Amino acid sequence: MRNRLTFLILFAAFTAQSQISEGGLPPSSQPEYQSFLAGKMPAPGALPALDKAKALAEDSHAPGQNRFAAPITVDVSLENIGTWNILPNGDRVWLCALRSSGALGLTLIFDAFKLPPGAKFFAYGANQQVLGAYTAQSCLPSGKFLIGVIKGETAFLELYEPKTVLGQSKISTKRVDVSYDANALNGPEDFNDGLSCNVNINCATGADWQAQKKGVARILMVFSNGEGWCSGTLIANTSNTFEPNFLTAHHCQLIGNNPDFGLWRFDFDYESSNCSNPG
Repeated sequence: MRNRLTFLILFAAFTAQSQISEGGLPPSSQPEYQSFLAGKMPAPGALPALDKAKALAEDSHAPGQNRFAAPITVDVSLENIGTWNILPNGDRVWLCALRSSGALGLTLIFDAFKLPPGAKFFAYGANQQVLGAYTAQSCLPSGKFLIGVIKGETAFLELYEPKTVLGQSKISTKRVDVSYDANALNGPEDFNDGLSCNVNINCATGADWQAQKKGVARILMVFSNGEGWCSGTLIANTSNTFEPNFLTAHHCQLIGNNPDFGLWRFDFDYESSNCSNPG
């Protein structure tokens, strides 16, 4: 029997604006707002806990699927949770905390994510991990959005809204993916569990591929039943149109059920700083 390797090419779903963030600090950590917002983060809203035993039982029937997170149903929006705080200059900041007991990490999958010009959204964990700022330029045509995994059982959210666009932001989610696989979150799954064909780009074997590595990305894949990791690379076409086609293995989409390609997150420049793999 001849072995065959099948590839999957992602076309329009991968766009240059996917999950763009600008960096920076949440309003509560900025010197001009820090004293005003101190102590105003509300107590975490309680989310359902994941049935980890059920998730592991499902995984046992699907060997080879490296799912590390499973979904819980929630109802979170700017209108029904968190607090708004009016700043002295008339701008305002929404503060919110969410907690799922026992979670190793939380991924918020937004069914509505719209930010007006000047607004900034941040998400962070108790371990000083900060995701954002997400702005109007980050928003996708679908109106849906996914940020990365916030490690720990509590996620803190902050939205800064200038007074000139008050009430124009729309953020809501009915699904949060809860991480239950420690290896996938903390290092070994990311670097050391690769096959022999996966090499560290900053070892001697990668010396001749330093230009090509800029097109390689780790993929955070979203399915109806959770999340998993994979990897791939940008490829050109013979017409030289610079269309951002992305090549990955066909088996990546088999990790879960009903892949939602429009929510997949592509992390470029994901590499070790040297020849030693983290974790």
